[in-house]
Amino acid sequence: MRWLAIDTSGGTTVGVVEAPDGGALLELSSLRNPDPRGHVEALTPMIGRALEEAGLRPSDLDAVVAGTGPAPFTGLRVGIASAVAFARGAGCDVRGVSSLDAIAWATTGSVVVTTDARRREVYWAAYASGLGPADEDWCVHGPAVGPPSDVLDWLSTHRARAVGPGTTLYPELASEGSEEPTVTPMGLVAVACARKRVGAPTPLAPMYLRRPDVHVGTGRKRAT
Repeated sequence: MRWLAIDTSGGTTVGVVEAPDGGALLELSSLRNPDPRGHVEALTPMIGRALEEAGLRPSDLDAVVAGTGPAPFTGLRVGIASAVAFARGAGCDVRGVSSLDAIAWATTGSVVVTTDARRREVYWAAYASGLGPADEDWCVHGPAVGPPSDVLDWLSTHRARAVGPGTTLYPELASEGSEEPTVTPMGLVAVACARKRVGAPTPLAPMYLRRPDVHVGTGRKRAT
């Protein structure tokens, strides 16, 4: 299968990965724009470039996978909506996986994946050693959103290390062996393929974890 991978949970990540039946994944292209706010402008040109580098047309793809966050509302909505629209146009399958899961796939041991949630908070989830995306018990806590102290409390009672962009933003989370892996096309496709093999769900449901900042008006206030 040939997959187009899209993630807008932080910056914008796009790539094409080939996943032969029973074979190792092969990354045909991989592009990343670290700007956390430029998804609308960056995404469509990046998809075109990723396909061009892979030497493929949209009709050559078998599936699309999108990172479902957690992430802020606007950026995440752009990636998921684009994945759905592209899959419909190309006539292929579309799936969703947690962006934190995609990062955890590239790590080893017991880890807590942390990413920027803004407002002096992080998105985070904890993963068990020796397991992987096909195992129901791989993610042992989360996804959650909260201050870095929440992660520190978890680390103080569990033998794990923090990884991901959050360890750079909040040095108190970093320790010996900390890493800063990010979402990659390989990670997204690897998680999607592992879940597909065991028949586990891959819902395309965005994880916002926060209530929206927009509130419905209650009418005009009366002037006195």
